[in-house]
Amino acid sequence: METIYLLIEREFTVEALADAEEEKESHQNKIHEAFREGIITLAKSEFTNLTQIDRIKKEAKRVNQKLKVPISFQVQLNSLLHEGLETKNPTQIVNSHLLGADWESKTGFFWGSAKSKLKEILEGTVQTGNPNKEFKKLFTIHFETETIQLKDSKKEIPKSNFEKKKIKKSFSQKENFWEHSSGSYNWYQANQICSSRDLRLPTIEELEDSYESGETESWIENDSDKRYWSSTISVGENGAYNLDVFKGEIRWDHLSNYARVRCLK
Repeated sequence: METIYLLIEREFTVEALADAEEEKESHQNKIHEAFREGIITLAKSEFTNLTQIDRIKKEAKRVNQKLKVPISFQVQLNSLLHEGLETKNPTQIVNSHLLGADWESKTGFFWGSAKSKLKEILEGTVQTGNPNKEFKKLFTIHFETETIQLKDSKKEIPKSNFEKKKIKKSFSQKENFWEHSSGSYNWYQANQICSSRDLRLPTIEELEDSYESGETESWIENDSDKRYWSSTISVGENGAYNLDVFKGEIRWDHLSNYARVRCLK
């Protein structure tokens, strides 16, 4: 990247001293090309850090004050994001996001926005269990903090923090076969525990059904966390949903926070 910045600075200086418009335009084109090369490097490199990302944004802002045609990364970043999603490259996806790619952008003929493609990838990762370490990077991508409110057993996402829903018990006769794991774990650990037993985390709907049937009453222990993880992730956020089996409340929580685990056969 230092070589690219030196090239940009040289072309920027020469452009300022040039008299002919054609000469100025030639140097400006070289500046644009250097920035495009820098963006590709940062988007695809596993060594990219936030300091480098912040620097290229500041450099572009500084140079734009003098350029006739301002530098804009948006189209290129959106393209890099979609390329990363199509090739399932977590590094390129995360870096493109940090550089400012638009998750509502669309490209190609067969699927929708970048956000919908990310949802497809994350759902596939959760369903297969024991996700590759690189793919766990995708769970760290931040969008607006949202929570879930269940209505007629379907998920809706309101724009508020940790909004909860209290479930009413109906005591049906439905019975599932659960396997208990003592202790509290973050979401990644909980998912791994169930996968290692050839089991799975329940969906939030399955936890809700078990609470409504009264099945979860036997899970309550004295002086212990009464929240249980579900496999239902909040796509585009680094969160998932859990159920408080004492209060009957469902809420969003950060994947790194701790809750209890019940695996479903």
